[in-house]
Amino acid sequence: MNKCSFLETAMQCGVSHSFLKSDYVSFDNASFSLEQADYAVIGAPFEQCCVYRPGSGFGPQSIRIASEQFSTYNIELDVEITDHLKLVDAGDVAVIPGNRDKSLERIEEAVERIYRHGTIPILLGGDHSVTLPAVKGILKNFNGKLGVIHFDTHLDTGDEYAGEKISNCTQMLRISEFDQVDGSNIVQIGIRGCLNPKEEYELAKKAGIHTILINEVLKRGMDSVVEEAIRLASEGTDAIYLTVDIDVLDPIYAPGTCAPSPGGLSIRELIDAVRKIGKEKVVGFDLVEVAPQYDLGGVTQRCAVSTILEFLSACAIEK
Repeated sequence: MNKCSFLETAMQCGVSHSFLKSDYVSFDNASFSLEQADYAVIGAPFEQCCVYRPGSGFGPQSIRIASEQFSTYNIELDVEITDHLKLVDAGDVAVIPGNRDKSLERIEEAVERIYRHGTIPILLGGDHSVTLPAVKGILKNFNGKLGVIHFDTHLDTGDEYAGEKISNCTQMLRISEFDQVDGSNIVQIGIRGCLNPKEEYELAKKAGIHTILINEVLKRGMDSVVEEAIRLASEGTDAIYLTVDIDVLDPIYAPGTCAPSPGGLSIRELIDAVRKIGKEKVVGFDLVEVAPQYDLGGVTQRCAVSTILEFLSACAIEK
């Protein structure tokens, strides 16, 4: 059995592909070096907090495999990402099956170690609960206030699920409770449908979280909505954390996810959004809920890779 010690939190346990075939960083007990990397991709193959169908634990590796078909040159923006940014792959967090708390602790530690070295983490989920330890990991070495922009079908602002305070539908409310995060600096985009209980909507409003429903996106246009989101997330804060649940996309673009919901964003709208946000000071980014077994054609994984690459393209331009 391939074993990973606690200190080897982010080693490439079981990882045979790197994102965009980028170099692996070496996480071992003796040394730790990111070699001046600007961004580090790290997988969190964790799905123990999923409240609907499983499968997101296979997300990180499926995204890496899909990424091998992409180049690092963005023809629309005329930018070669690697000319401006150094990207590495830090492998997967060694999550522990059956131990939710320890697994989330390991994700937090891995993100904290990356960010402490001046590198921006790009976390591949996993279910959406992984955003909670990721934000916690960044805040350990972040002096100031943090805004959050959240793309999703779902509010994820439940106070509990089946008596548990941590799940993939409670993490945004938990994040709003952090001392360095004010609910008024959290903006949710793309929320829709009949999968959001009224109580969660009321809790989001009580916490001061801004919820932009998908009908408003369609009415106003993505540019206007994202400009507002950036403004709200930046008011009185020092940086932004970006989290993207792939189910914000319509299932025609992302059938391979744990809770698909018809009537979502197009991939073009999401690309336009992350291009704008990538020009801001973003200290962490996660993309979650890719469940490849529900998409044998791999469209979801390719949309996930495109979203990450478009974000990095914008970052490269601003570098």
